[in-house]
Amino acid sequence: MNTRRPSPSYRNERGSVLIVALLLAAIVAICLTSYIQLSTQATTMSYRSLYAGVAMNSAESGLEQAMWSINKKKAGSTTAWDGWDTTSGTTARRTFSLGTVDGGGTVTVKVLVSDRNLSTTSPYAIARAIVTPVRGDTIEKWIKITLHQRSFFSNGLVAKKGITFSGNNPSVDSYNSANGIYTPSPSTVNRFPRGSAGSTSVVTDSLYVGNADIFGPVSIGSSDYSALKVGSQGKVTSDFNAAGGTIDYSLVSTGFTASFDVYNYTPSTSTGLGTVKNTDLLLPVNLTDPTDTNSETGVVTYYYTASSISNTNAKITVRPGYNVALIVSGSIDIGGSSGAIVVSSTNTNGVLLTSTLNIYAAGDVTIAGNGATNSLTTTTGTTTTTTVNRPQDLMIWGTSTTSQTIKVAGNGELSAVVYAPNAAIEAKGGGTSGSLYGAFVGNTVKMTGNDAFHYDESLKDLDLGEPLGIDKWDEFVSAADRTTYASVMNF
Repeated sequence: MNTRRPSPSYRNERGSVLIVALLLAAIVAICLTSYIQLSTQATTMSYRSLYAGVAMNSAESGLEQAMWSINKKKAGSTTAWDGWDTTSGTTARRTFSLGTVDGGGTVTVKVLVSDRNLSTTSPYAIARAIVTPVRGDTIEKWIKITLHQRSFFSNGLVAKKGITFSGNNPSVDSYNSANGIYTPSPSTVNRFPRGSAGSTSVVTDSLYVGNADIFGPVSIGSSDYSALKVGSQGKVTSDFNAAGGTIDYSLVSTGFTASFDVYNYTPSTSTGLGTVKNTDLLLPVNLTDPTDTNSETGVVTYYYTASSISNTNAKITVRPGYNVALIVSGSIDIGGSSGAIVVSSTNTNGVLLTSTLNIYAAGDVTIAGNGATNSLTTTTGTTTTTTVNRPQDLMIWGTSTTSQTIKVAGNGELSAVVYAPNAAIEAKGGGTSGSLYGAFVGNTVKMTGNDAFHYDESLKDLDLGEPLGIDKWDEFVSAADRTTYASVMNF
């Protein structure tokens, strides 16, 4: 029997193997622990990234709910704020629970509308989206949108297929009729370099400035500057004293788009005038004629229809204090030495009587003679003065769905708003009184002669019942930003 014991060296080898195995096991354990920790951290980060996106989408979803209710209210709905809390001042508040998302996180959105009655010019809405994970801190996204009244007339001259200036130095600038009459150079009381022009066409030279002076921004449909053509003496600038050939490219916007829906109105009742020819027309014809009342604003309007209007040396006048709409299925021709459209308002010793005229024209329109003006006669004691009133008090709507022509010819002055998305709008003048006040929207716009176009900036806020739009979008990222609204959003 062999009773030989293992040698010391053999025992040492077995001990070394055991130590190595233990070290390898420890390394594997450490690696596995680190891998598990990294995987857990990666999963946590992945979910937090997911939840951040969910929170942003949820906040925007809450704002869409707010916009839906706001524009229902704008349209006169009595159920716009159903489901909202309207017990705190003029605000509307609502909490939306959006349930559970991947990973077990729950989503809640709190939405506040600052002015549920839409009595202010710039109401706002805030959405606070809160995602609560199964583990870890909550994730929040805060967004504020400031709203504004959408207008067909955010720019002075707008055309689908192009704007052309020709002749002896036509010009474009702006003023604000809310501040009174336009004040020509060198006065700067009510004359500004914001007379905008825009064409959605991408065709080369489709906004042909030529030698015109455009004091304000221009917008073109092309992605580069190829749609803009400025002559050697033309200008696009905000400097009234700039030399010919000046182009301030900071005022040029590319990729311009716009909506050109035909705007029409069919009243529930109207008075037929037949064919109007060489006849002075005082509107309303009879104060007992049928009227239509706007359910939202309460404005009462007298509606008249005509097959055509051909007035040589005859006037169409609206009485002070009345709103009139004239729907013409054929053409309109105002001419002669004294033919005119006059929308007459008065202010007698502080008693203001304003009047408005909306013309819906399906055929061609020519306004010559003495043009179309909005006059405001102010009488204080024995002193009487007459000034130009707001262009928005005379609105010409081209209702053709195919094509039509709208011309302002001769020395006629036009103080009006023209919206005719399928019309070729032409301003042909040259005399000292050939000024145009307001805003034009057409298929094409062509200005010749010495015509001066003065965009009325008050038209940017013109409320024609259109939905409110987003003027500004802000995400509150910092604690300071959120603190400003923390008290009103804690509900």
